[in-house]
Amino acid sequence: MMLRLATRALFLCLLLTAAGCSLPGIQDPILSLGKWGDEETGVDFRLSRFTLDFSFSAGRFTVVGDYTLNPDAYPKEVDFTVRRIEYVLGGDGGEKGAWRRISIVQANDLHREMLATAETSEDVLAAQKLLVFLESLASGLPAPGIYSVEVTFGTYLTLGYNRPATSRPWDMEAALVREDY
Repeated sequence: MMLRLATRALFLCLLLTAAGCSLPGIQDPILSLGKWGDEETGVDFRLSRFTLDFSFSAGRFTVVGDYTLNPDAYPKEVDFTVRRIEYVLGGDGGEKGAWRRISIVQANDLHREMLATAETSEDVLAAQKLLVFLESLASGLPAPGIYSVEVTFGTYLTLGYNRPATSRPWDMEAALVREDY
C-alpha cells in the first residue's frame, strides 16, 4: 500500500516537473528525488539545503550549504552558498575537521597546496571544486551555476558552476567546474 502511494506521488512529481510546475517549497522537485552521484562524488538537494561530497587522493570533503534555483531561466540557474566544509585528510584514520570561517588568503593557500600534491586529473578537479566552495565560505557570496536534468534511459544531472563574484556560465563548457551525475 505504501509503495503504491509513494509510486503515485513520485509519478505526480515527475508529471508536474515535466509540465513546468513546482510544488510549494520545492522549486524543482526532480532535484529532490534522491542523491545524485556515486561513491566518489555526489550531491544531494533537499528543500533549500545541499550536501556535496567529493574525494581527493589525500582525503575527502563534504560541502554543506544553501542553494537557490531559477528553473524558469535557460539554462536553469543554481546558486550555492556554503555554510561549512568538512574534511578528512589522510584516509579514514586521518585528520578530521570542519571549516566554518576562512579567509580568502587561506582559501588560496589550501588550493595551491592541493594543486601541488595533485596526482591525477580528478585531483585537479577536486582542487578547483574546493576553491569555489572555500571562496564562497570566505566571502559569503554564492557560487553561480547552471544545471540540467535529462530523463532518457535514466535520470541524469549535469552541474556547472564558477567561483563567487564571477559570471554565471552561459553553457556547461563555460563553467570552471562541470560535473555529470
